[in-house]
Amino acid sequence: MDYAAPSDHLGVSGFHLEITEITETGAWVVNHAYLKNGTLLNGEDQGARFFWSFGSEALLAQRWTKSPVVRLSLRKI
Repeated sequence: MDYAAPSDHLGVSGFHLEITEITETGAWVVNHAYLKNGTLLNGEDQGARFFWSFGSEALLAQRWTKSPVVRLSLRKI
């Protein structure tokens, strides 16, 4: 899965998240920008690796104050 954040979301790293495994209930994610820009999942700050359940919302770059965060939902299609 590739996703490029719109240019007005300057706080999002070009390689913020990496989905490493998809399961029946969600995906395992490597969070490359957790120390710098931050990642929230359902309102909780995430570390270097986390599980992202289908239907959950992730906010990328919530620590970056000069532009809006990017909101992503993981969905099964």
